[in-house]
Amino acid sequence: ALREALRVLMPGGRIVCSVPHREHIAWHRCIHCGEMTSVSGHLTSFDAAKMTALLEAAGFIEVSTRGTYPLVNRRGIAGRILRTLPEHLWTRLDVAVGSRANKGNWLMAHAIRP
Repeated sequence: ALREALRVLMPGGRIVCSVPHREHIAWHRCIHCGEMTSVSGHLTSFDAAKMTALLEAAGFIEVSTRGTYPLVNRRGIAGRILRTLPEHLWTRLDVAVGSRANKGNWLMAHAIRP
């Protein structure tokens, strides 16, 4: 898929993608078909080195990655208490918590077609 993206992009074109970041992939047996199925629907988890290597192997240049940090559970007790805060404060809180944990939920990757 990355090689196809490289093929259809014009020279200097950019690709931006997000992938699961260092996620533990749990599996369970599907009650309908009996096959082992990922709980989250994700089949692969990535880290910055793996994503960079995949993009570079496909032919992209100037690859950069960064984690995103939607770590604060907005549905839990803390979420109900803090839900009244403006979105920009949620974002700062997520980045602060995620940076301390060194674990973003998603890895954003950016690269350029030569």
